[in-house]
Amino acid sequence: MTTDEFCPPVIPSTYHGRVTIGGRPAPDGAWIVVIVGGIEWASTVTQGGRYIVEIPERMPVTPPCFVGGRIIFRCGDLTAAESPEFRPGLNDLDLTFEAPKARASQREAKPSEAVPRAAVEPRDAILLFLDLKADQRVGSAEIGAALNIDIPLVDGYLDELELKGLVRVVRTLGGYSAFITPRGLVNAHEIKEGRVRRNTLISASPAAAGTAAPLDDASQHYFVAHEFSAEKKDDLRRAIEEALAASGLTPYYADVEVRQGHIFMDKILPKIRHTRFGIYDISNPQKANVFLELGAAIAMGKPYFIVCWRDTEIPADLQGLDRIEYQSYSDLTDQLKAKIPKPSGGGF
Repeated sequence: MTTDEFCPPVIPSTYHGRVTIGGRPAPDGAWIVVIVGGIEWASTVTQGGRYIVEIPERMPVTPPCFVGGRIIFRCGDLTAAESPEFRPGLNDLDLTFEAPKARASQREAKPSEAVPRAAVEPRDAILLFLDLKADQRVGSAEIGAALNIDIPLVDGYLDELELKGLVRVVRTLGGYSAFITPRGLVNAHEIKEGRVRRNTLISASPAAAGTAAPLDDASQHYFVAHEFSAEKKDDLRRAIEEALAASGLTPYYADVEVRQGHIFMDKILPKIRHTRFGIYDISNPQKANVFLELGAAIAMGKPYFIVCWRDTEIPADLQGLDRIEYQSYSDLTDQLKAKIPKPSGGGF
């Protein structure tokens, strides 16, 4: 290839701020898409009514190249009132979306013969159907025919699912089509396991580190994620266990048992779901397993605590999340003792 066939380097930009939909803070998990010049260059999800996104998300090497221009922020089929010109660097920008318009057809969807009537609600049935076709983009007409749901209702449910970041919707003159997102795959797995509460697709909002959110008393374990090294296996674990020694809780580490099946879906994911809360050490940003497990905890609405060595380079998408920064393992023990809330039934 000649030099003309490569894209010139670009100084990226980070945008962050509050997000409101219909005058209210955006729910956790609302999917924000960034479009510049008619091309989607980045996406992110809201957390605590805020967003943070780096534009472009990935630096293009070959055309189409990123050349800047006016930025359009979309959430489902909503477009933000703010549409600034791209500017490199750190930019504080609040996003304002109008409330979604109600759809004309509101009558109840007919239960699908392919899905047991009492098993799932229409939204969940659509998500499970897309899960079966995870590598395909599926149209509203096909979804409606398979599940016996009117197409306008399918479109309405897809709007709701996209706002929660569970699907991505493509809108054309021919109608809607959609495909499931990684977050949607996690939620679909929960539905199949019977763990999603009725009438909800995601359980209560995740607790930020250091807040006094009530913890799930159903489990006597907590989940710990870290890179696998001798230091972390000995010193980090000892520091965490010492901090929680008086709690009566037992840590769970992914390497302590051997099970058949997919290591993440069959072994780690159920543990994240059933343990009381999780502690995620992100001191090594190159270790993807911790970020995958943290993302699953956020998607499931489980309380989580992010910890890392002081001066760790934090990925842009996580910079808006609270974390515990420690300068020694004894410091980590002290901070965990002070910041992890007591279970709702007492005991710490």
